Amino acid sequence: MSDRDPNCLNSPFPPKPLNFEYNGEDWVLYRQASLKYDDVERWSMIQLSSSLSNVPVLGQWFMQFCQPPLPREIWLEANAALIEGYTNAVRHAHRHLSQTQPVWINALLTPENLMFEIWDQGFPFNFEQELVSLKRLRDDPTFNPLDREAHWGGLIFLKLIDQCHWQIDYARYPDQSNCLRAVIQFSQRK
Repeated sequence: MSDRDPNCLNSPFPPKPLNFEYNGEDWVLYRQASLKYDDVERWSMIQLSSSLSNVPVLGQWFMQFCQPPLPREIWLEANAALIEGYTNAVRHAHRHLSQTQPVWINALLTPENLMFEIWDQGFPFNFEQELVSLKRLRDDPTFNPLDREAHWGGLIFLKLIDQCHWQIDYARYPDQSNCLRAVIQFSQRK
């Protein structure tokens, strides 16, 4: 049983890619939790240090998901969100930590959806409040996105949520880890 906050995300992934193995039938993950995915097309995780020099490594790792049943358009959206989420973890959440502090990324592709999670150990962030503020700003008739010098990530996430049917959440866990989780149901895009 997990010690996660019940108000946080209900995730099939471990909060950190530790203590896992595939026994030929089940994924055994985090605190002996066993998850069985009969229809998994691909599942993978990567641990990267907190350095922006790892962005190409992350992009190369995520290329394995650029395959059916994932439409290329959705892969491109996911790739942008994944790189933005990792960059935010490095630049903001881990800004006070050593570059050796890891960021964990999990991704799962099934015939119905794509999901990824980015885990960090940095300061928490009020993602929902940021989206509300950005939505208010974006809906202002005088708003010009080209006037923004920074913080484009929130606008990217907001567009994915509002226009592309992504579900994106952010949660803080009792072990002081944070998770950005993004899910797209392919049926939402037909």
